[in-house]
Amino acid sequence: FYIGRYELTGSVGSPTVQKGQTVLTADIAGNWYQLYKACKNVVTGAGYGAQSTMIYGNQWDEVCSWLKTKGYDTDTNSASWGNYNNSTGGAATNAGSKQTSGKNEAWKACNIYDVAGNVWEWTQEAYSTDGRVIRGGYYGNSGSGGPASNRINDNPYGAGTSYGSRAALYVALNAE
Repeated sequence: FYIGRYELTGSVGSPTVQKGQTVLTADIAGNWYQLYKACKNVVTGAGYGAQSTMIYGNQWDEVCSWLKTKGYDTDTNSASWGNYNNSTGGAATNAGSKQTSGKNEAWKACNIYDVAGNVWEWTQEAYSTDGRVIRGGYYGNSGSGGPASNRINDNPYGAGTSYGSRAALYVALNAE
């Protein structure tokens, strides 16, 4: 699988994953389900077996595990490479409020932007019959209060400027 280099951008009807764009959040989209539908429509009718979807919780875990092997703190404090209210070093530039996707080069890890901070990212991971899990912290957290691997159970029906998502992409190999 691949994950979007940037958080979900565009609109529910025309979703994208692009740098420098407004992050599509639940206040614009409506709720978790609308973000889910948007993620499924980032790639459509590709003809090569490609399918986009909202990132799963286990995919988020895999990405965090991989980033740890590259030296990124995903478990205890992500303030040195994310958009938080206490970001440090180069990550402090423009930090502490919601920003466009990929706004700060210091907010990337292995060329994936905003995994730590900016907006919470809804996943497909369920925590009950009517709840979903958000990941990655947001601009109002501290880097230790919402590190990249953070997992919060939340109500998927709420709308807010601090809730977005990230698309994942599967590419099936043709046996023909």
